Amino acid sequence: MNICDNAVSTKRESEGCSPFSLGRKVLMLGGILFFRASLDYVYASALCPYYALYGMSIYDPDAGWLLISYALLLLMAVPCVLMAESHRPSYLFVGALFLLCFVPNTSLYYVQHLPHYFILYSCLFWSMVLLGYYFFGQIRWRPREPIAAPRGSRFLAAAPFLLTLVVFLYAVYYNGGVSFAFNLADYYDMRQESFTAPLGPIWQRLVSWTGCVFAPFGVAVCLLKRRYGMAAALALFDLSITAINGMKTYLFTLVLTIGLVLVLRRRADLRWFAWAPLMLGAVVMVGGLLFDTKIGLFISNYITRRVLFTTSHNAWGFIEYFHDQEKLYELHHLLRWLNQFGFENPLGVDDVSQHMGTVIHGTADNKNPAGTIGDAYMNFGIFGLVVYPLVMVSLYCLMDRVVARQAVAFYVPVLISTTEFMVNGNLFSVFLSYGYLPFLVYAFFVSRYGGFGAVFLAPPKKEGMGNRSGHRLSVASRAGGEGAE
Repeated sequence: MNICDNAVSTKRESEGCSPFSLGRKVLMLGGILFFRASLDYVYASALCPYYALYGMSIYDPDAGWLLISYALLLLMAVPCVLMAESHRPSYLFVGALFLLCFVPNTSLYYVQHLPHYFILYSCLFWSMVLLGYYFFGQIRWRPREPIAAPRGSRFLAAAPFLLTLVVFLYAVYYNGGVSFAFNLADYYDMRQESFTAPLGPIWQRLVSWTGCVFAPFGVAVCLLKRRYGMAAALALFDLSITAINGMKTYLFTLVLTIGLVLVLRRRADLRWFAWAPLMLGAVVMVGGLLFDTKIGLFISNYITRRVLFTTSHNAWGFIEYFHDQEKLYELHHLLRWLNQFGFENPLGVDDVSQHMGTVIHGTADNKNPAGTIGDAYMNFGIFGLVVYPLVMVSLYCLMDRVVARQAVAFYVPVLISTTEFMVNGNLFSVFLSYGYLPFLVYAFFVSRYGGFGAVFLAPPKKEGMGNRSGHRLSVASRAGGEGAE
């Protein structure tokens, strides 16, 4: 029996499907419950009524809602924890989104005494996410031997740095000089100015791809190679790019990337993620307990309110509004080209997020994106709550094909930015416009040359000593691409 168990375990680890230990699963589940409790406490003690203008004026707790919310949280959290695997990068995307989206939804449902259909819609959405993650995880990709092609490898290694340099030069031109975005108070003005001077479709995407993913990726690579001067230069380039449109997500992605790279280094397994819910709950609790201090106010405003509760409140606003309205069927966005054939946007407005800012907060100055369940329900109702999460998790699972067993530092920028934009934005915009799919394509080609470790960290071979272009990499070269400690 032990021999069979060891054989199965070895097979699963070789396929990149090593599960978390029981202790780590218990730690993760306990962390989720603590995170939820910290949200309830901080909402009551710090956010309400200090942020009444942001939809935090209502506090109407109910014992029945408390029981229902925790029961449904456990119903979703237990399978989410049980499916945790230490070598599937897609689990980081699913787990991070679960923490930032579903857990705050359960808290908002309780503290604001929202209708039951809000939490039931959330559970339907997340049931499909978890089912999709499980079934797509059964797909076993046929392994391909990487090839050694020096010219192609050099081009792939240089591409993120060249793209960052090109977009930085454009930022200098756009801003009329070198401009850095350090002060968060200035971000709203920068974002408003970008609306009056649009970048155009090509530059808009290049700026987003670079600011969200490729510039922080370059910083991560330089930190791993201990080229700290170049890492600092790229970080400043990224801050200048951020000054084009005042997107705080670019800044947070850069800062979090640097922090995680310094902590994780070349670690490839994901078992450290078991600590994430507990750490996030601790950050939220510190913000609430120290609310009267600058650090506490910063955490409560920019993390607890903006990242966690405001996104859930926006999702509720969209669901409440479209509960009795005709759905949009993506005619305002992905299928807008059908307008010329007579299929018109049922809402009758060009900027849905600005319209919903007026609906939710009573002012056209705020653009309120739907995010996750709000986006799915706004477009296709119940059907959207079933299909959208399957599309989302299928694209997440493609990441397993190209970055599995690579150092987390290489793909942490796309993890952070994609998760944040998914919580706030439109499903298809996130994947098409903010760097996920471009990075997925880029990572696919990198994997053909031995992986990120082989392309970026492996020492260059002396002339005449390595394989010729097109030959298969040696076992030693492939091992260098795994990025494991």
